Amino acid sequence: MSKSSKLCLAVVVAASTLAALGVVGTVAQAGNFVSEADYDFDCDGVRDLVDDQPYANVDGADAAGKVTVTYSKTGTTQEISQATPGVPGTPEQSDRFGWAHTAYDRDQDGCDELVVGVPYEGIGSQSGAGTGTIVPGTPTGLDPSRSEGHTQGTSGIPGKAENADWFGRTLAAGRTLDGTPYLLIGAPGEDSSSVRDHGLVYYLRSGSVTAIHQDSPGVPGAREAGDYFGESLAVSDRYFVIGTPQETVNAGRAGMVHVFSHTLTSGMPTPVAGFHQDSAGISGDAERGDLFGWRVSVIPYRPGSTLVGALVAVGVAEEDIASTVDAGMAHLVYVSPDGAVTQLAALHQDMPGVTGAPEAGDSLGNDVVVASLDTASSVAEPDTTVWAVAVGFEETANGNSGAAHVLRATWQPGNPDIWLEGGRYGLPLQSLYAAERLRASATHLHVGAWLPPCYAVPWRNLLEDATDPVIPQWDSCL
Repeated sequence: MSKSSKLCLAVVVAASTLAALGVVGTVAQAGNFVSEADYDFDCDGVRDLVDDQPYANVDGADAAGKVTVTYSKTGTTQEISQATPGVPGTPEQSDRFGWAHTAYDRDQDGCDELVVGVPYEGIGSQSGAGTGTIVPGTPTGLDPSRSEGHTQGTSGIPGKAENADWFGRTLAAGRTLDGTPYLLIGAPGEDSSSVRDHGLVYYLRSGSVTAIHQDSPGVPGAREAGDYFGESLAVSDRYFVIGTPQETVNAGRAGMVHVFSHTLTSGMPTPVAGFHQDSAGISGDAERGDLFGWRVSVIPYRPGSTLVGALVAVGVAEEDIASTVDAGMAHLVYVSPDGAVTQLAALHQDMPGVTGAPEAGDSLGNDVVVASLDTASSVAEPDTTVWAVAVGFEETANGNSGAAHVLRATWQPGNPDIWLEGGRYGLPLQSLYAAERLRASATHLHVGAWLPPCYAVPWRNLLEDATDPVIPQWDSCL
């Protein structure tokens, strides 16, 4: 599947939008996602559900977009769009309110704020400049009447709104090791002077905003046309990762990944490392259109020493395997605090013992997630670490589309290989059509697509052959 096809994939999926679902899932019992924010909007200590619907028709505007929040404790729902009083903007065709969202407790009052990306919002005459909307949380839930709209050039955010910047296309948030909340906002289509679509990411923390790009001090690479720096983001309390899936490597748009720590120098997070498939020790070759860094995931990791570095999973969704186009590949990479890069594993379907075979358009690496099974520590170690890789368009033996590989960090791919598809490990038969979204907690792997439901599969089922119940979640794995 081509990059342009992937960027438009949601259009195809939206054409088969599921009927409205009136069941409230029990995601709270599945535990908070390791790779995502808490999403506790009403301060009750229970994760609330967000169903993103960026292609929803709002007030007659196709794909204006909305989100629906379900409060887990009460089961009540709240719909938020640009037609909601207090929310900046108006519903317009193809704004796609809800394309991305995250949550963080900006004011540290115990209630998370909902952050919604509207990447195709027009600003004046600039089509697709993009905005971000922050909706405050309160003990009674989200308060749209106090919503804030943020664009480039406003609210202390450097730059200016320009055509196709896609500000808000990617979002990620969390808390640093000392509990400080932070927010990342990606604008992968950002231009500067004559360099188009090089991309940048804004880092918001403690009232300050820092623009990060490949001409920032210490950041590997250079701003080049079409890099799309910020097309993927992943965060943890110590490190965060920015994917640049069309970074030019050896004259080809192959892709690159950048790792940062939250340690600040003159307000700038510290660049730790950058790597790609032509970096020493990284499998594969940097080739045009590979999309190395299409998806990324990160957790703090101690590989047997006292040094806690970043463990990064990388999806390479359009890697060609031999002559098979876009079969896909994934990597598990440890980055030490001093920037040393070590590949722990690489996965594709032409490896001994790995389920399946490389087929054109499989898109192995369409999403990735790495997680720790240790509920007592935020730092993963080899024996507590698992990772999963989506094969978005795998045609399975039961006639469905979509599957995932599940591995421990101590395994080499294929030795063994856990194969997750509809009808296995408690999943309904047709549950992973176009598997695109993987999230994880210490107890569950959350799998699904753009549209609900998402399913929380107990790690015990996958790793120990247990038969614990799989939990349907009436959101889309976010």
